[in-house]
Amino acid sequence: MAELERLVGRLAMELVSVTGNQSDIAYLGWPGADKNGSIMHRPDCAVEVGRTCLDLNRLAREVTAIQRLAPQIVLLHSWASIVYSNAHLDALKQAYTAANFIGVKLGFVTERQLECLAETGERPFPLRDAKLIIVPRVTHTPDATVRALERLARSGVSVIFIGEDCLGRTEYDEQRGSMPFAPTYILPAGVDEKEIWRWLERNVERLGVRREVTLRDEKGEPFWGVEYLAARFDDRILVNICNYTRQPLRVRIYRDGRPAEGFDLIGGKGLGRTFAVQPLVPFLVSLR
Repeated sequence: MAELERLVGRLAMELVSVTGNQSDIAYLGWPGADKNGSIMHRPDCAVEVGRTCLDLNRLAREVTAIQRLAPQIVLLHSWASIVYSNAHLDALKQAYTAANFIGVKLGFVTERQLECLAETGERPFPLRDAKLIIVPRVTHTPDATVRALERLARSGVSVIFIGEDCLGRTEYDEQRGSMPFAPTYILPAGVDEKEIWRWLERNVERLGVRREVTLRDEKGEPFWGVEYLAARFDDRILVNICNYTRQPLRVRIYRDGRPAEGFDLIGGKGLGRTFAVQPLVPFLVSLR
């Protein structure tokens, strides 16, 4: 238990920084913390938090390069659909989990942002470099959302529906007429996270998404449960990796279709073409 808390303390701070979360306060309590004490009262955890802060300061420029990646896959969040059922939130969580293991930066866009796009033609930040927008069980939405998605589809952005009933009704629960555009693909409403992930792995490049690197096992197969992001930094490519499964994994980083050797900037050691990634231990790998 102490080892798990130590790893979680380190991982939480790493993720806040690498993913670009704007929070600058570490939450140190939980229900009953007044009786059991803060995580910072535990020496192992305090050591890891301090070490992580030093690592993040030492690697600030590299971490910032990953923070500044623009989203290529964007998920639509719909308040109008949430009002009528939990189907949208459930599908949104599944789609996010699946896309998070594809190896590109993710983003979210709201109906209000799409309304501005429909009226002005100007893309909000999450959509400026988007190649794919996922519409997860958005059963109810304003007409402006449909117009904005049509504009995006005509500009070359792939639009994927999860659920055959997407965009079928207005925010007032009125039946919508015929759709003004056809989505790139429709996934059935019953798909789970792994099915969405497998579909994305097979089709993501065809949909226009560009990955600097891919992560594979020793047989060349992709991993479920391993998050990674890659960014260009000077003459190098940086790859942030974290294994969210419960067992160590042997991984390879593929660049331009070939396994690449790298250097772990956090651990300060060279990595061969195949190396072990322990659960919940973040890596920041530099490739030349």
